[in-house]
Amino acid sequence: RLVQIFDAAGLALFVVTGTNVALAAGSTNAAAAIIGIISGVAGGVMRDVLAGEIPDVLTGGELYATAALAGAVLYLLLLELSVSPLAVFWIPVVAIFGIRLRAVRHQVTLPTFGPTDDDTHP
Repeated sequence: RLVQIFDAAGLALFVVTGTNVALAAGSTNAAAAIIGIISGVAGGVMRDVLAGEIPDVLTGGELYATAALAGAVLYLLLLELSVSPLAVFWIPVVAIFGIRLRAVRHQVTLPTFGPTDDDTHP
């Protein structure tokens, strides 16, 4: 449980920081959001691989990359609205952290697709 809290915090911080660094390097908003999402998700994937586990982002439709996407978009929206720099940083961090922890606590997942036990193949 403690690992999931730190993972959610890391996801949030790396998404916002990655998006910010990409923008500072001259990326478009869309590219910056993608880079931010990759930055955040990659940390969790590396942690899981080093721990010998299947990465959370690849299993069961967990709200992992989706939380990262929401936070990156929120960050870009707040920048466009000329909100204070402190709020531009912390609001998406708290949003990503909250989405991820709530999803873990309440087992909220996205729909998944794949074969079911009822599927018959000729």
